[in-house]
Amino acid sequence: MHKDDLRDILRDNRFKFVVINKKFKGVLCDVKDDFVILIDCCKILQIHIDQIESIERRAEGCPDRRDRDRDRDRDRDRDRDDDRDKDHRDTEEE
Repeated sequence: MHKDDLRDILRDNRFKFVVINKKFKGVLCDVKDDFVILIDCCKILQIHIDQIESIERRAEGCPDRRDRDRDRDRDRDRDRDDDRDKDHRDTEEE
């Protein structure tokens, strides 16, 4: 891939959450001539453009895995609470 093409792809993904080289993740904040700047929480990462082999970005509208896991845990907790309430009602009736 030509270096200018890579810069264009990087610029198109500015201000989006990306994973670079399946290792560095964060919001792509800036694209300079020789490096990019990613921000991950309180970390600022500078990655030289020559080191970039892959760029991953989640498709628009695709749910974040953390959201899906949180929803699953919430549903599991709700089911457990419902079972506990049902068991409590059953023992009161006896």
